[in-house]
Amino acid sequence: MRRLLILAALCALTAATALPSLRASAAQTEPWCPACSMAPASIPYEPNATGLSDQGKAIVETVAATLQADPTVRVQLVAYASGAPEGAATARRLALIRAVGVRAYLIERGVSSRRIDVRALGNRNDGGLLDRVDIVTLDK
Repeated sequence: MRRLLILAALCALTAATALPSLRASAAQTEPWCPACSMAPASIPYEPNATGLSDQGKAIVETVAATLQADPTVRVQLVAYASGAPEGAATARRLALIRAVGVRAYLIERGVSSRRIDVRALGNRNDGGLLDRVDIVTLDK
């Protein structure tokens, strides 16, 4: 029950705190809420930015609390970065830097590194925000 409350809070937080420049695009991605939609949390980034915004930190802190409450849950960080097709390597490097930053933030909050997988997809986008890190729950 506690996990569901935390997840519902994350849904509300994600919906209420979208970056002003990304609000219109944020409707394309769903917040991480297994109880609501099984969709990933999405941490938006400004183009070429590598650091977590205040909104991103709040999302990661909520996810960290959820992971600490249920030690059986594992997550995968799937990172994207905008870029031209000929700059795929640069976009992938930027995506990796972002994912590793989110991973480090989770670890600082007590989540075991063995529960976090990282994938940097760079500019191979699935139709969501171009610059983001998704936090996806994995099967137990």
